[in-house]
Amino acid sequence: MLFRIIVFTLSVLVSTGAMAQTTRPAGQGLGGVVTGENVYVRSEPGNYPCTKLSHPERVLVTGRRDGWLEIMPPAGCFSLISKRFVSVAGNVGTVTGTNVLVRAGSSMELYRNRIDAVQTSLNIDDKVTIVGEQEGFYQITPPPGARLWIAAQFVKRLEDEADTQPATTQPTTQSVFITTTQPDVIKDELSAFEAAEKALEAEFKKPREVRNLPDLLAKYEAIKITADSPLAPYIKLRVDFLRGRMELARDVQDASDLVRAAEARQAGLAADRAQFAATAPTTRPTRSYAAEGILYASELFTGGATGPKRFLIRDTDTHLISAYVQCTTGAVELAGRVGAHVGVIGSPKYDEAMRLYIIEAEKIAVIKPAPPKPEPLPIPEPKPEPIITPVPEPKPEPKPEPIITPVPEPKPEPKPEPIITPVPEPKPEPKP
Repeated sequence: MLFRIIVFTLSVLVSTGAMAQTTRPAGQGLGGVVTGENVYVRSEPGNYPCTKLSHPERVLVTGRRDGWLEIMPPAGCFSLISKRFVSVAGNVGTVTGTNVLVRAGSSMELYRNRIDAVQTSLNIDDKVTIVGEQEGFYQITPPPGARLWIAAQFVKRLEDEADTQPATTQPTTQSVFITTTQPDVIKDELSAFEAAEKALEAEFKKPREVRNLPDLLAKYEAIKITADSPLAPYIKLRVDFLRGRMELARDVQDASDLVRAAEARQAGLAADRAQFAATAPTTRPTRSYAAEGILYASELFTGGATGPKRFLIRDTDTHLISAYVQCTTGAVELAGRVGAHVGVIGSPKYDEAMRLYIIEAEKIAVIKPAPPKPEPLPIPEPKPEPIITPVPEPKPEPKPEPIITPVPEPKPEPKPEPIITPVPEPKPEPKP
C-alpha cells in the first residue's frame, strides 16, 4: 500500500511538473476518509483499541494487511516508553538504552494498562517528546515508525471521492510534495526505489535466519536522490526500519548465545552432580539431614530454668550459624560430638525472633570426627634461685681538706680632713 501511494503521488508530479497539489481542509489527513462512527483505531490488527474516529475524519494510509489499513497515528494518540531508559529535561526525553521498545498507548480508560503492542524501537541519544505519564512509562508523541491500524471497510480512499470532493489548487509552500526535480530524474529515482522494494519483498519471504538485511540496507542507501526529492521520507523510513531489524537481529543472536552458554553450563553441572552421586559415600542415612555442619555448644542457651540446652550448627565453609539443635528427650547425646562435622535428623521449627530453625534432634550422624585436642605440655619444676651474698661496697677514703691561706684585708687609707674656712659673723648695723 505504501508503494502504491508513492507511485500515485509521483505519477501526478511527473505529469504536472510537480509544482502544485490538491489541498484539503486544515487539520485533516490525506490518504483516506473514515466512513463510520466511533470506528476503533487499534494498536495492531484485532488488538486493543487506542482511540476512535468518526466521519469525516481523515487518515494517512501507509500499508495494508488482511482487511486492515496501517495508518499514521491520528492527533491525540501517544506511544509509551519505559521510564528506566529515558533521561528527562522538561518535556524532552533522551533515550539511554539500545533497542528500547516503544509501545502503543491507549487513551481509552478500559485499555490504559495494555502495553503488549510494540510499534518501533529507539536507541541511545534519540529524543522523545513527553506528553504524560503512567505507571512505569512515559507517554510520548509517536516517534517515526510508529503506526496504528483501522479496519479497511470503514475507510474510503481519497482518490475514490475526488469527483465529489471540491479541491483548490494552491502553488504555495504548504503543499505536501513541492519539488523542482525534473520528471526524468523522478522516474530514475522511482525505478531504483521500486527495485529495492521488490528485493525487500522477496527477502522477507525467506526465513528470518537467512535474510540478508545488510544487502537490502545497501540497496536503499545507494539510491541517489536530489535534496527535494519526494522519495526522501520513504527511503528514510525503509532505512530506519532495516537498521532497527538488524539491531534486533543482533540482540536476538546475543540472547541465543547466552541461552546456549547457560544450557552448556547446566549440562556441565548435571554431569558434576551425576559424578558426585556416583562417588559419594554410601554410609550416610537414607533420610535427608535437617541440618549439616560443625557442632558447637551454645554459650547463650546453656540449659536450666531458661530452657533446654542448645547447640549450634555452623556452616563448614562460612562458619555462619545455620540452625540450633536440641534434644529435650535425652535420646541423642550431643555434647560428646561437639567439634565434629555432623548431620542432624529431626523436626525443624522456624523461630521468627531468631530467624533460624530450631531442630529437635532424633538422630545424629558423624560425618567427620572432631580433630583431637592437643595434649598440654608438661610444666617443669621451678629451680631454686641461687643465694647471692651481697658484697659490701668499699668505703671511699676521706679526702684531705684543702689548706686555705687567709688573705689579709687591705687597710683603708686615711681620708684627709676637710678644710673648714670660718665664716665671719655679720656686724650689727648702727642705729640712726
